[in-house]
Amino acid sequence: MKILATIGAVVCIVSAFFGYMNAMMIGFPDSFITPYGRETEILQRILVKSCFGFGLLLLAFSFSRKLRLFVRLQFGLLCFAGLILCASWLVPACPSLKICQDAYFALTDRIIDDGTGG
Repeated sequence: MKILATIGAVVCIVSAFFGYMNAMMIGFPDSFITPYGRETEILQRILVKSCFGFGLLLLAFSFSRKLRLFVRLQFGLLCFAGLILCASWLVPACPSLKICQDAYFALTDRIIDDGTGG
């Protein structure tokens, strides 16, 4: 169980690092931030911070002596990790998915402008 917690912690921390790098590259190289980038900036930062915090929590549990507490919480923690990781991987990929384009148009009455295409 400790090995699973350590692997989960590493995955969350590495994902948070790449998410942070992705968030810092918004507007590169011409400093233009698209409307989609402005609208998802706060969400991306929240997801990166929660993924990093969750990775630290899993790392603390993996080195803790209170393994019984971790075993009781494992289902909830794994579900939470899955939701955070899926959301943090979905937000940058959303402009290329048809379902996201349709949902964005239905909510904002605009098409997604993510800066691609010239």
